[in-house]
Amino acid sequence: NPETLQTLRVSIPRTAYKADAELLRLHEAVAERLATVNGVSEVSLIGGLPMIPNFSQDPIAASDRTYRPDQIPPLRRFITAAPSSFRVLGAPLIAGREYTWADIHGKRQVVIISENFAKEYWGSAQAAIGKQIRSNPNDPWSEIIGVVGDIRHDGVDRPAPSTVYWPVRGNTSMAYLVRTSRAGTEALANELRQAIWAVNGSMPITEMRTMKYVYDRS
Repeated sequence: NPETLQTLRVSIPRTAYKADAELLRLHEAVAERLATVNGVSEVSLIGGLPMIPNFSQDPIAASDRTYRPDQIPPLRRFITAAPSSFRVLGAPLIAGREYTWADIHGKRQVVIISENFAKEYWGSAQAAIGKQIRSNPNDPWSEIIGVVGDIRHDGVDRPAPSTVYWPVRGNTSMAYLVRTSRAGTEALANELRQAIWAVNGSMPITEMRTMKYVYDRS
């Protein structure tokens, strides 16, 4: 139902919030405030919206694979996600669970991946749960806690990329997902802006549009 999903991007001035913990608390506060707007049923945030090409990639190593010292693990798309990102977006959870704010604030080493990534590495979504991956040999392993349905991030006419959804950490700019029957109305847009500025009046708000608009443009 892309016509009931309002999207917008909020950017937090890094100079005002230098600690990752402060940024996370502010993002959570914004989401909570948006959820109080009349007619809004659910709110979340994500690093990159579907069908708006995002070519950020990481080399992804799995703990049950062996790599030569000179070998670079396969590159895979990555996007940051938050609690309820996929439920609000409408992407099905195939196995496991989504993030919680306890995961995020506690900096738990957990991760969510796409179904095609799970099948590529372990044959099925269920088999991927509990496996471990990382993008840097100096980083700790992250346990896969969830597998979500494949999302066509590059457009409706392009294959869904194999994707890792790392938990949001110190991201200054995030796309917000607002599920509401009022999506696309100027009245809602004004109320969302006021809700965000009630938390912090200096945050730029851009890309205010429905998911249907993004879908049609792709």
